[in-house]
Amino acid sequence: MKFYLPFWWPDGINTHFDPFLETVPHKEKVRIWNIYNPPPLDGILVSRVNVESKPPENDDIHTALDFKGSIMGDCGAFSYIDEAEPPYDPIDTLEFYEKYGFDIGVTVDHLIVPKYDNEKEYRQELTIKNAKKMFDVWKNKETKLKLLGVVQGWNANSYATAALELAEYGFDYIALGGLVREPTENIKKILEMVHAILQTNSQEKGVQTKIHLFGIARESLFATMKHTGIHSFDSAGSLRNAWLSAKKNYYLDNVPYCAIRIPRPKDLRGKKKKFVEEHEISKDLLVKLEKKALANIRAFQKQEITLDEVLTALKEYTSVFTPPKQTDQIINEYQRTLNARPWELCDCSLCKKIGIDIIFFRMHERNMRRGFHNVYDFYNHFKKWEQNYLPSKKNEKENQQLKLV
Repeated sequence: MKFYLPFWWPDGINTHFDPFLETVPHKEKVRIWNIYNPPPLDGILVSRVNVESKPPENDDIHTALDFKGSIMGDCGAFSYIDEAEPPYDPIDTLEFYEKYGFDIGVTVDHLIVPKYDNEKEYRQELTIKNAKKMFDVWKNKETKLKLLGVVQGWNANSYATAALELAEYGFDYIALGGLVREPTENIKKILEMVHAILQTNSQEKGVQTKIHLFGIARESLFATMKHTGIHSFDSAGSLRNAWLSAKKNYYLDNVPYCAIRIPRPKDLRGKKKKFVEEHEISKDLLVKLEKKALANIRAFQKQEITLDEVLTALKEYTSVFTPPKQTDQIINEYQRTLNARPWELCDCSLCKKIGIDIIFFRMHERNMRRGFHNVYDFYNHFKKWEQNYLPSKKNEKENQQLKLV
């Protein structure tokens, strides 16, 4: 199975970031595929909505991103989920993919969500209609672009029926969209039914249909994905967890750890800022406690102070912008992270270069580095799992319980 990483244009990290001075003297940015060799991914997914927000100077997407591997393009359906129709014309989108030199182009789809349950049949039909329009033009072109037809649904039968319709129309590469928020058991049923109906069609027509799974990278689904013939999948979960998850921000061997939040006083927002204002906490006190927390955690890194001492400093600072009960809960998470010292056990170049700073939840440069590390950890974990996979379907239970060596 091939893993594609959704990437936000033009996200990256600055190679000259100094974690001690917290300065970025140059604007030179690199991305995850520039850091790790080989990159911890098989391709990247870039949305049209993001490319058009800041068009590259060079029309070639590979040159603009400095990436030689497979680049898949889609329209970013979540960005127009509340619209009556997608804002992109199918034929214009096909031309967009060709203009920028995408390797794979995703047909224009419209997500089906509970909020618009009364529109589910319409959205599914519109998604299929757009796919067929693009296919009719694409099949008569001399192009290197691979067309990926998306289907949307609301249960196993609706996904299977739509997938079969595109397969019979001529698509040999089909994507299942809109499953990100679905329970794992529901996804398993969908994959099983889609696989069964496409396998029957492939045997009859003598043409193998490949499947892409949008937004799904759950380990609990790996075995089902494998034996139902999923060819590729994408997910930004491991990247985004670095800054979006409440407690699961850093992964080592797929085990999550909570990042240590030491925000700069000027970066306090929302409830944290309101808590500070309501308790009339001075800026001077904030700065003093912030500096103490940073000094103590760096001393802990050098094993110059005890765990209790660094936790005390972290609690003092955390408590000035967090209610007592939440402070106690997060300090318990910090204790687990600091006890394990996972950044010292990782062999990735980012962890080796900035050490404990990769655990700090503080500023884009650290948070994005932690996200890159998480992708590296996920990809290595997934590939080890895949190497240990037992191909027989009857061994699915054993596959779900595979222990990595």
